[in-house]
Amino acid sequence: MSYTNSVSKRSNIQVGLLRGMSQRAIARMLNRSPSTICREIRRNRGAQGEYITQHAQRATCERRMPCRPQKKLMPGTELLDLVVYLLRKRFSPEQIAGKLRAMEFLTSKTPTSAARRSTTRFMPCRLASCARN
Repeated sequence: MSYTNSVSKRSNIQVGLLRGMSQRAIARMLNRSPSTICREIRRNRGAQGEYITQHAQRATCERRMPCRPQKKLMPGTELLDLVVYLLRKRFSPEQIAGKLRAMEFLTSKTPTSAARRSTTRFMPCRLASCARN
């Protein structure tokens, strides 16, 4: 299923199944492939074989959670405090990434661009302006 408006599409699937519509008819109604509807129903069917929108949405979110990368800089962590401190000392993102790598906060495979994105994503606007000047 598309991840956009998925709750409304899943509720349409549930209503279609409760009305006794075939999977192909539901697919036509949602302008989706019948195999997509079949796969959605099979993946998110409950223990008794029923399809419930809320359960399907929750199961999808739980399946997708491990796929997302973990955030490296979280508010209130020692790592963020260190990055903010180094930014205030006018270190560049590349220098910060080098220091963190030396301190084994970052792996050698972490690209500098990722370190740059993560340093600018969580810092306040006034710190971002300091880092750019």
